[in-house]
Amino acid sequence: MRLKSPVPLKPPVPPKSPVPLRSLVPPALCVLLFALLTWQVAAGGPLSALDVRIGHALRPYAPSPAAELGADLGNLEVALPVLAVAASWTAWRGARARARRWWLPPLTAALAMTTVPALVGPLKVWLGRPGPFGPAEGYGWFPSGHAATAVVAYGAAALLLAPTPRRTMPHPPLEPKGDGTLRVPADAVDGPSAPTARRTLTRRRTLAPSRTLARRLVAAAAVLVNLGVGAGLVLRGYHWPLDVVGSWALFGGLLWVAGPVISRRGPGPRPPRASPVPGSPDR
Repeated sequence: MRLKSPVPLKPPVPPKSPVPLRSLVPPALCVLLFALLTWQVAAGGPLSALDVRIGHALRPYAPSPAAELGADLGNLEVALPVLAVAASWTAWRGARARARRWWLPPLTAALAMTTVPALVGPLKVWLGRPGPFGPAEGYGWFPSGHAATAVVAYGAAALLLAPTPRRTMPHPPLEPKGDGTLRVPADAVDGPSAPTARRTLTRRRTLAPSRTLARRLVAAAAVLVNLGVGAGLVLRGYHWPLDVVGSWALFGGLLWVAGPVISRRGPGPRPPRASPVPGSPDR
């Protein structure tokens, strides 16, 4: 008598979905806005003149202590440690859970941070826009380096720390066979219920209400900090308003592109290495 060893059911693998084109609309709009502002600043257009008038009008009403605190939050000495702590905690947690590619989110956040000096410095030298306190020899004020630092550092830290939806992939419905085993119904593959079965195999994202609230609070904190940095820079006279808006547009689009990689936690722990099922000998 020959005993047949049961063949374990393998979880279905859903097809990879292409990146929807609508997800590219926000970064494209950010790039267009930054290009428009750069053109106005370089050519001294009407937006640049209006920007100067608004900046002069806001300075007499500046609350000095609060504005100075907001501007200081954009310093590299303040923002970089916040991002370093968030990246270190995410890396430690991912390595402890043995998540796949646990190093990718913190590494992407660090690489995003390196784009700030790589882009802001050359743009300031090229445009050479005078600041509220007058021109600087061989240097400019557009875009704002403090605003760019705040966008990337606090935005990436929020993406690293915010809870992410947990992915689940349910198995297709099974029906019992005559010998007591289970099998996938034939119509789930080629029959009329095939579309429903295929939708069942797609990954679902679920997020508990408490995790949803925590995610919104983290995002709101990052937005409020960036608004405080921008307001402090303008009210204290360190930058014109368009300097701040330009940094928000450029590095907000960059963070939007890198966000899906920074906010991921990996597809879970590494599965144990599969071992072959020994066959039963003939009797």
